[in-house]
Amino acid sequence: MKNILAIAVFILTLLLLTVNAQTKKKPLNYRAEFDSLSALKTKLSLEKKNLKKEIDSLTAYSEHLDTLIEQCRPIIFRRKYGAKIGSRIAMRQIWKGMTTGMLRDSWGKPDRITSKKYSYGRFTQYYYGKIIFFFKNGKLIAWEERKR
Repeated sequence: MKNILAIAVFILTLLLLTVNAQTKKKPLNYRAEFDSLSALKTKLSLEKKNLKKEIDSLTAYSEHLDTLIEQCRPIIFRRKYGAKIGSRIAMRQIWKGMTTGMLRDSWGKPDRITSKKYSYGRFTQYYYGKIIFFFKNGKLIAWEERKR
């Protein structure tokens, strides 16, 4: 019985020493990991700051390009459609008789297009937000703004 008790005490002592040894090592490992993560956080914060600067720079450049494109619109459309019609398209004006191509040049790509063919012609609708443009055989015949 004394032998069993001695063995039990010995095993218990070994377990306590093992647990104690592991407990002492863990804070050192946590500290190293904490330092590593802190360094990574600092590095990523710097990258984030640099990316924000680059985004701001690209945004400013994009706005500059938009301004240049806007300045070129009258020139491009005058060459394509002539002085009078080209100027109207560049100013985004609409009028009965304009073509679907003129509207696209003036207002850009529509949100949605529907088209139906009948025996008396093709009817097409171009949707830009709340405004609907109605075409018969490719010529603008009317437009309206939806109430909702």
